[in-house]
Amino acid sequence: MKQRQHQTEKKAFTLIELLVVIAIIAILAAMLMPALQQARERAQQSNCTSNMKQLAQAYQMYSESYDGWCLRMHAGDYPGHLGRWPNVMVDKKFMSSMKSITCPSAKAITSYKVGANDWSLNTGVGLNIRTFGGSDSLSKFWHKETAISQFHNNSKLVVFMDVPVTKQGVGAVGYYFNANNGVYEMNNGVWYGVSIRHAGRANCAFFDGHAGSLEYNEVRNWEHYSPADDPLVRKTGKWGGV
Repeated sequence: MKQRQHQTEKKAFTLIELLVVIAIIAILAAMLMPALQQARERAQQSNCTSNMKQLAQAYQMYSESYDGWCLRMHAGDYPGHLGRWPNVMVDKKFMSSMKSITCPSAKAITSYKVGANDWSLNTGVGLNIRTFGGSDSLSKFWHKETAISQFHNNSKLVVFMDVPVTKQGVGAVGYYFNANNGVYEMNNGVWYGVSIRHAGRANCAFFDGHAGSLEYNEVRNWEHYSPADDPLVRKTGKWGGV
């Protein structure tokens, strides 16, 4: 009887053994965390690229619907925030929602909520004002409409690019950029800058309708956002050198 009782007794973990198990679990978790974060970022980058692809195609559809004119940073016939390009694209059904424009990796300011009038400032995706202009309420540099036919399906010209959201840094506006002004991750005081938040790269929507990304040293190349200033354009007299 005593022998049976001895055989059925269960050996309990000692405190030291329990601490060792916990330590092993903690070490494994620490080793796996970077990999999980990288996997999450790759998924977010993929979603962002997909959004950029849709946005590039929607931009072309907008131009086709408006007699070949490209959308500016602010549409002059819309009052206030409603004229911002993200609001126009959603309101006119070229994009399904603000979420379809937003970069998943953009760290939005928590005081702004989805559905609020100023959510367009939190998309983390900006329009290239250097080429496509701002609005008619600002200086002459911004006061322009651009015909889509000028660019000859330019595959290097960036229309949209990752940008910091509003108030993220001194000059962050959240929905337009001038890449020549700099990169947020290198200097959070740049005005109208871009963001290379995807492992040192910025996702982009290009004029010909494809999506891709640029490394830090590629972001400020003239050919990507200001074809008129590209040396090849100066030489040939044609946009994109074509």
